[in-house]
Amino acid sequence: AVVWAHLLVACIIISGFGECVAWWLSLSTLNRTGETPLALSAAEVLSVMRNIYALAFILVASMGLGVTETELSWCAKIRIGVGSTLFGVAALPKVRLASVRQA
Repeated sequence: AVVWAHLLVACIIISGFGECVAWWLSLSTLNRTGETPLALSAAEVLSVMRNIYALAFILVASMGLGVTETELSWCAKIRIGVGSTLFGVAALPKVRLASVRQA
C-alpha cells in the first residue's frame, strides 16, 4: 500500500520535470521566432497534472495511507478520483485562457 504513495510522489516529480522542459522549450521558441509554440499548451497541461497529483497525494496522505492505514476504502478511492477529475475539469478554462492570451 505504501508503494502507491511513492508512485504519487514520483508522478509529482516527473510531471514537474516535464513541465520545466515544456516551459523552457516554449519560451526559447517564443524568444527565437516570436510565435507561440504548441509546447506552451503542453506546459500548462503538465502544470495542471502536477497540481492534480499533488492534490491527490495530499488527500491520500491525510487519509492516513501508509501511516495508519494499509489500504483505502473503495469509497475513499472514488472520492479522490472524483475530486481530482473535478479539479482537472475546472482547470481547463485556465489552460484555454493562457493559450488564447499568448496567441
